Amino acid sequence: MPEDFYKVGPTERRQFDHVGLRALEQDWAAWPGQPCDDLMKRSQFNLFYDIGVHLFGKKSRQALNYAMYFMERRQRIAPLLRTANPQKHLEFQICV
Repeated sequence: MPEDFYKVGPTERRQFDHVGLRALEQDWAAWPGQPCDDLMKRSQFNLFYDIGVHLFGKKSRQALNYAMYFMERRQRIAPLLRTANPQKHLEFQICV
């Protein structure tokens, strides 16, 4: 993840807090080099989980729910709409 992802504050004065700095250090130690998409998603989840632990405590299920909520919001998938086939029920099987 880009370094700016781990920072907090207004756009012109973003800085590290202890949660973001620890997450950045852990990610860079675990995944040196250019990460793939899966590793970036894992990194995002870990950061959101760490924020949840900071807010709700380590033994709280809310920390996990917090991370899952933000990951679901980030992965918006467009619904696939299918039109109904009015002829589907009128299909006849031909016996030969």
